[in-house]
This record gives sequence, structure tokens and C-alpha cells, in this order.
Amino acid sequence: MRLRAPARCRNRPSPTMPAYKFTAIGAAGKKVQGVLEAASRQAALQTLDERRLQPVALEQDEASAAPGKAPGSVRLGLAQIILFSEDVADLLEAGLQLEGALRVLEERPGIPALQSVAARVRKLVREGTPFASALRQASPSFGELYCSMVAAGEASGVLGEMLRRQTSYLLVMQELRAKLQQALVYPAFICVAGGAILVLFMTVLLPELDALFKQTQGQLPWLTQVMIGSARWTMAWWPVLLLGGAAAAWGWHSWTSTPAGRLAWDQHQLSLPLAGRLLQVKFFAQFAHTLASLTVNGIPLIQALRLTTQATMNRHLRARLERMTAQVGDGASLSRAMKASGVFSQLFIDMVGVGERTGDLPRALERAAGRYDREMQQGLTRMMDLIQPTVILVIALGVGLVAYSVVNTILEAVSSLKVQL
Repeated sequence: MRLRAPARCRNRPSPTMPAYKFTAIGAAGKKVQGVLEAASRQAALQTLDERRLQPVALEQDEASAAPGKAPGSVRLGLAQIILFSEDVADLLEAGLQLEGALRVLEERPGIPALQSVAARVRKLVREGTPFASALRQASPSFGELYCSMVAAGEASGVLGEMLRRQTSYLLVMQELRAKLQQALVYPAFICVAGGAILVLFMTVLLPELDALFKQTQGQLPWLTQVMIGSARWTMAWWPVLLLGGAAAAWGWHSWTSTPAGRLAWDQHQLSLPLAGRLLQVKFFAQFAHTLASLTVNGIPLIQALRLTTQATMNRHLRARLERMTAQVGDGASLSRAMKASGVFSQLFIDMVGVGERTGDLPRALERAAGRYDREMQQGLTRMMDLIQPTVILVIALGVGLVAYSVVNTILEAVSSLKVQL
């Protein structure tokens, strides 16, 4: 293995060994950046140590990665992620090191996907890759929020506790998802049945009535005329409508993929009816849980705020947290910086202020987290209770409107025949 010039000074990587970009501190305290070739990450770290360089950052150069070194494509379901998190947390709390816990999961028969992910993560961890980065590479099913929380747990030395919190959070999400699916079974059946009735009426029954009225030289009611015209227009232009919908979806995806579009959409989500409040409460609970876990284990407040900011997925909220962290770094109290950010509720700010005055900030954050956890579950329950009657009402109105149009048309036809007789 050997050191090479920085990546910007070379044309192409060596085909024999992977390259690692590094940032390190030399013996004189000077920052050194460059690229070195090594058989593995662990070997690269050993090389830096031999040269008396203290690594600050070390990552593999993607241009030199072998074809087989692409991030894992094994996908896990929510239940499997919960099982993985719970098992790793149990084994860590039992006294095993992370590599040993992963080896137990790798050798345990049962779920091949979990064994494959555990083996991949264990290999990366043995090479010196942080656990959070190894999860990102092993499977795309570990979302950015999950990996950021794991990284915060690694940094604070409470990985087992953070995994336990993630397990509890995912279990709540799984339970709510199951309740939502159960609550939507009947509305889904109503939607399918109502949609079939609407299609039958619009494409078969109403055109037949139209032909009958033409024979009797009568005039269709205006509502029936509108429905028949809409059905004919839709059937004539459905390819254009389909392409237009696909183009709109592509345009929306492209816009939200840009930094400005993602920022605007993340900000707009917080103002949506019902859902916006739920997103805010979810953020409050996540912020309080994460910051409490970090500060209670001795992580300085500034570092804890930075890690909590990294674990926030909403770009708008993340930008506010970055400014808030800078204010705390300049000497402002956390409660004052929270108020200046314009993000947090007054209740949350007051609870944090009490914790600062009593010298027990982690406990105050835990109380706030528990309060917002309960509020989030109550809000989700209310939303699910509203979905079922709303869907049924909308379908009933649609079917009822078409049924009224059909009955009214039939009565008009009968009246027209009576007049002719």
C-alpha cells in the first residue's frame, strides 16, 4: 500500500487496490489531505497511524471502487428492520461488542435477508467503517433518519440505547400502519365497488338512455347531458390525460429533487391541514428524544445539537436548527435560541427553560418527548377516524349523483312517452 497525490492531481485510480480519500492532522497540528491506496479501510487507517497522522475523515474514492463494491441491494421490510434493531440492542446490552453481535445475527438461521445484511455490515465494521455508514452500504432499507440516529448513538457511546429507541419508534409506526390498513379495508372495498358502478353507469346505462331519448325526440336532463359529455370526452382523450399525468408526476419529482424545490416542499408540508401539525409534533418528539439521549450521556450541548440537526430530514427545519445551534455556540441559552428559531411551540420552550434553570435539561427533554409522543398517537388516531367516513361519504355522493341522474332520465323518458301516446 502507498500514499498517492490528492485526487485532483491524478487522472485515474489504480486498478489493483481501492483508493481512500483522507483528511488528517499531522504531528505539527497541520491539516493534511490526500489519497492513499490500501487493501481495506483498516489497512488505510494503519498506514496513517504509521505515518503519525491522526485521521479526521476517511472514505473510499468511488472512482476506484470495484464493481462488486456497490452499496447493497438487499431490501428489508419494516418488521425485519425492527427485529434487526432489537436483536443488536439486546446483544450489546448483554455485553457483546458490535462485531460479535453482528456475527451472532449472521450465524443465526431463519431469515436469509437478515443474515446477508448482518454479514455485509460485519465485514464493513471489521474494516473500520462506522456502523451507520455500514448500514447505508448494506441495504437501502435503512433510511437516512435511522442511520443518522445510529450515528448519533455511536458518537455518544449509547448505541444500544439509541437502537432501543429506534425499535420503539418503529414499533409504534408499525402499529399505526397496521391500524391504518385495517381502517382502510372497508373504504377500499367501497371505492372499488363504487368506481365499478360509476363506470357501468357512465359507459353503458347513460348512453343507452341517450339513444332512447333520441328515438323519442326528447331532451336529456342537463345533469345527464353533462355526465354523458364528460364520459365521452374522457374516453376520447384518455391517452392525452395519461401522458399529461405522467408528465406532471415527472415534473413534480424533478422539482422536489432540486435543493430549492425540496426546501419549499418541506416547508409547505408543515402548513398542511392535520398532517402539518402531526409532522411538527413528530419533529418535536424526535428532537427531544435525540437531544435527551445525547446530553444525558455527557455529550456537550453544541455537539448534541449538531448531531440532532443531522438526524432531521426536513430541510426547512434543519436550516432553522443550524441557525439555532450557531446562536447557542455564541452564548445564547437553548430556550432563547429555540424561541428565536420560530419552530418550537411555547410549551416546549417553557419546558426546556425550566430544565435549564433546574440544571436537569435531559429530564425536561424526556418529559417533553413523552408528551409529544402521546400527542402524535392521538393525532394519528383522530386522522384515521376521519378517513373512513370521509371516503364513504365521497363515494356515496358520487354514486348517489349518478343514480339520481339515471332515475331522473328514466322518469323524463316515461313522461315523454306518455305525451306522445
